[in-house]
Amino acid sequence: MSLQPGVGYSFRSSGSGTTLDIIPSLYSTTIGDSSAATSNILDDSDFINQFLIRIVDTGTSMPFTQVMKVAAGGHIYLRNGEACDKTAFTNTIYHDTAITVVNGSTANSHWCNDDGYVEISEESYYVYAYRVDALEESFFYIYVSTTDNLDAACPATLPEGITAPTGDYTVQCLKVGSAVYSGGWTVYQKLVGSITWPSASGSTPTASPEQFQTRVLPDAEEGVWQVQVARGRVITGGGRQAVGEYDVQGFAIYPTGSLTNGSDSESPYVNQGGYVEIANADNDGADTWGVYIVSNPSENNYPMLAVIADGSDADIKSQPWTTRVSWIDVCPYTVSVITTPTPPYEVYLKSYDSVSNQHQENYNCQRIKIAMLYWDSVHSNWIVRQWLIGSLTNPSIEWWNGNREYNSEDGIPSWATTTDYQTEQDAWLGTWTGYYKWNGSGAHPSTNILP
Repeated sequence: MSLQPGVGYSFRSSGSGTTLDIIPSLYSTTIGDSSAATSNILDDSDFINQFLIRIVDTGTSMPFTQVMKVAAGGHIYLRNGEACDKTAFTNTIYHDTAITVVNGSTANSHWCNDDGYVEISEESYYVYAYRVDALEESFFYIYVSTTDNLDAACPATLPEGITAPTGDYTVQCLKVGSAVYSGGWTVYQKLVGSITWPSASGSTPTASPEQFQTRVLPDAEEGVWQVQVARGRVITGGGRQAVGEYDVQGFAIYPTGSLTNGSDSESPYVNQGGYVEIANADNDGADTWGVYIVSNPSENNYPMLAVIADGSDADIKSQPWTTRVSWIDVCPYTVSVITTPTPPYEVYLKSYDSVSNQHQENYNCQRIKIAMLYWDSVHSNWIVRQWLIGSLTNPSIEWWNGNREYNSEDGIPSWATTTDYQTEQDAWLGTWTGYYKWNGSGAHPSTNILP
């Protein structure tokens, strides 16, 4: 593949970041704009993974008509009571009655329906994989709907458009991804590649979460919800500090008494599958919560996973208090005068007192936003907006601002001994009302994995 001179290129993640599209931008990069002169420069065979969702332009001239394609895919499964794995393949889109699918004419295409497509308008579309186990055989389907959360029901049920087999059967449903329109199309790909179904038919399979992926689950207690965050890696340091790589394994900052530890050592979620309980404002909580990585370079340089309510004492004290982050080397000196009799003149000698040299700390706390949780009062549920996902880099925020001198005979100025933001620093290090903050005792919530 060669790149065209005079054309700009950008990279776009298809959802979870498992695949990337390379897009040439001729004079517009707005995918939702019908006048955008963009096209995919990769051939289908170059970059198609199983079950990939893609929004493509049809036709060769503007205005383009955009459609949605879904790649065919394979399934690996084990039927109950059998000892051998089996495979199946799906290359046909099933759909609800609100959707129109147009068949193509390219046999053995990577795309479903012989290089066919789904007609789309400016709304959201959801792609699911279904497994149906009848008494003698298993069936697999790719299903497109305008309905979200078809995979939420447990046990799952068959949607319209898929014929139920004769006799008893069980259903499993897994969301492959979605295409959402908001001024332009965004594809959220939850999984790509062949699907390995669990052998226990009738239960909803779940994909492993990405690092720091956040979810909210209902608690057994009315009005209480459970926040879970996937374990992840954070690289810290740089500048004058050694680089460290941490495995974030537990919550370090959360409302007092809200943490419940799990017992699954293999869980992808922190605290061995544990959670932090939250509530909305009507239940003595808050309607907005944040999930953050918090650190303070003057106290430590390790990442602390935090769940914090907006407007709380923890929210206020964990916020960075300045954008200027520097240190200076304080250099006190003494001037000595040496007089010579012949010929008469004076020599001024400036000498630095190395013992009295002081280093001024002027650090800034750090807070990186992982996710925000918003209460949806209409549907009585939480909306999770994931800001960062995957392994993170928390770089050094320090820089040297040079030497600053003063004459020792004039006394020690306040700037030589007092940190510019000592009040904020003391507040950060002190108690946060209503919140637990890891204080160094017990198991470290973030383990440094570098030797």
